[in-house]
Amino acid sequence: MYAYFPVSGGSITSGNSTTSMQADRKVTLVYFLGGVTYAEIAALRFLQQEDHPTDYIIATTHITNGDSLIESINPDYIAAV
Repeated sequence: MYAYFPVSGGSITSGNSTTSMQADRKVTLVYFLGGVTYAEIAALRFLQQEDHPTDYIIATTHITNGDSLIESINPDYIAAV
């Protein structure tokens, strides 16, 4: 099982003035084994905004939140809904 989250969208199309600009962009694949938190995804999105010539692609086996973290430690934990 895996999850795929492109940090920023967009595609390279021919005949467009932005084609050459996007073609020069670097793409970095970040793969998290064992899960990623929403904060880590937000940090990579922040880097995307600060580091304009790089696109980040996030791949992970699982998204972890507070409830799933506590549940992995204590299987008897019941999250309050």
